[in-house]
Order: sequence, then C-alpha cells, then structure tokens
Amino acid sequence: MNFSIRTSLGDVGYVKGPAMYFATDDLVIAPLSPISALSLLNRLNTPLNDLKEKVVTIGIKECLSILKAALTSESALTNGLAHLLTEVKEEK
Repeated sequence: MNFSIRTSLGDVGYVKGPAMYFATDDLVIAPLSPISALSLLNRLNTPLNDLKEKVVTIGIKECLSILKAALTSESALTNGLAHLLTEVKEEK
C-alpha cells in the first residue's frame, strides 16, 4: 500500500508499509532506525542507560489528552501521557 505525503516544502514522498516510526515529545515523526534513534539521544544528551521501554495503550482519552497538551505546551507526549508514565516506587 502506498501513501502520498506532502511536506511543508511542497515535496511529495511515499511510504510503503509496514514501517516503524518514532514520535518526539514535540510531535515530530521520523522513520525509526538505529542511526536516527542514536542521533536523537545524542541531541538530547541522554545516556543509553537512562532509557526504559514502556508499552502503553493509546485510546480516545489519551488522544484527547495529547491534543490538549499539544495546544498548550511543547512537550505534548510527556504532558499528555504523564498519567501513564509515572511509576510507583516500591518501599523497602
């Protein structure tokens, strides 16, 4: 399946599925590759050891929360999904 995509520069590109992408906190979408991921971590000065994988389910409630955060901040994913990203620390 091919999808035509127009960019802000007027260019037209095509995406052949299936493909994987990542979204940054300011909702920039980019193709997922080891090089692009490491480049992003480098720009953010984030050590690889600080990463933690978390699987979340995005439904209507989460979409509306991301939309609200996108309209009011530059950290749409962090602010919109904060309730899913907080961890409960175990007491010892």
